Amino acid sequence: MKKILVMTTVVAAAFAGAGAVAVSASSTNDPPAQAGRALGGTNTKYARLSVFVNNSGQVVRSKGVAAVTRPSTGQYCIDPAATFDVAKIVPSVSVDWSTSLGSDLSAYWRSSGGGCPAGNISVVTYVPVSGTPTLSNNVGFMLVVP
Repeated sequence: MKKILVMTTVVAAAFAGAGAVAVSASSTNDPPAQAGRALGGTNTKYARLSVFVNNSGQVVRSKGVAAVTRPSTGQYCIDPAATFDVAKIVPSVSVDWSTSLGSDLSAYWRSSGGGCPAGNISVVTYVPVSGTPTLSNNVGFMLVVP
């Protein structure tokens, strides 16, 4: 799994003795409030599983998660720490604006588990490209299994 964080910085230097001007372009919609951390760190008392994944594929907070992988663009596989029948869950998935880049973003649970190993929970994320939803790594999301 590749975890990619792209931070672009553009520096324009003026000629004829004038000073340099620095402009920074962020890799998220909002400035980072917190770095990705190890698994854990959430207090979702009544959830069996919860996970907050940023657009770099890093777990920011989680409960009941053994691992999160991104086997391909926009495809996430969430491996539950506890054994339960993922074919019987009804999770809720939502885009996180702050750790995403762009607008009109979407994140979906794939009830088929498509693209992930058996026993994993599958999530796909999309951005619009010329009006067409396209798999993307630029979307942070949260998933909760009650």
